[in-house]
Amino acid sequence: MNKETLEKYKDKLLAQNVRGLVLALNENLVAKIRSDNSIGDLLEEGERLKFCNSINDLFVSYEDFWKDDIGNHLLVMERLYPIQYRSMTIGKRVSFFDEFEFKLRELHKNGFAFRDFNATKIVPPRDGEIQHNFILTQNGFRLIDVGVSILKEKLPPFITDFEKEVKKDIEDLKYVRNIACSL
Repeated sequence: MNKETLEKYKDKLLAQNVRGLVLALNENLVAKIRSDNSIGDLLEEGERLKFCNSINDLFVSYEDFWKDDIGNHLLVMERLYPIQYRSMTIGKRVSFFDEFEFKLRELHKNGFAFRDFNATKIVPPRDGEIQHNFILTQNGFRLIDVGVSILKEKLPPFITDFEKEVKKDIEDLKYVRNIACSL
């Protein structure tokens, strides 16, 4: 990330890694900026978010695509507020996870595979939170990044079997459920 961008957004920064940063635009919106300022990757991610949003609300909602005054491309999305796992009963988390799984399977049926449970390094709760893109909100579990997801209609050349990717998502769900629904 270039110094000018970091300086401009230093007080709005929510997360940063080698691939980019996420910043708070206001109480309702966040923006993602890629380190390489790649417009193509952000537009593609926005398209996958819009596809998912057209089916259900499992993923954070796509809001817009902007260019700031210093030339950064911003993928603008709904801002979510995660809560600590300890603040929610196990029974409620189980109910939320059942709904999460239903929505993910609904996306699968419509030609979407997440492929990012392991890549986001979902780890056992530390201080009551599961880290990365899988978060608990007051209204249920949500995903905040389409990451390395794929659409059946637009498979990259290195993936030849969409159903294999869906099966991997389902296998990963068992692990994620165990973490999300335990003490």
